[in-house]
Amino acid sequence: MAALVLRTGSYRNIADGLARFGLTTQKDRSRTYPQRRFTGPDEQQYAIAAVSAAGDDPRGKESDGHFHTALHLSRPREHAAAHWIPVSNVAALHRGKRPGW
Repeated sequence: MAALVLRTGSYRNIADGLARFGLTTQKDRSRTYPQRRFTGPDEQQYAIAAVSAAGDDPRGKESDGHFHTALHLSRPREHAAAHWIPVSNVAALHRGKRPGW
């Protein structure tokens, strides 16, 4: 399962819930995916503060005026252990390319 999650929130509770069903979740840290523009300065300030509090860097992303998401990939533990996708390859999958596993 793939989920694009706003960087202003955490996917931890969902990943923990999926883990109870045998799924391992990996976050692609190699890139983000721009979403809609902020409605105004208050929303942008909220997003920058939330992203910073989560330990991510808003520079060039939320600071430039758009929400951004991160890709979270959840798969069965057995499959993930045998065929772990290096983070750089997760973005390649998004672009429709088959990474060299």
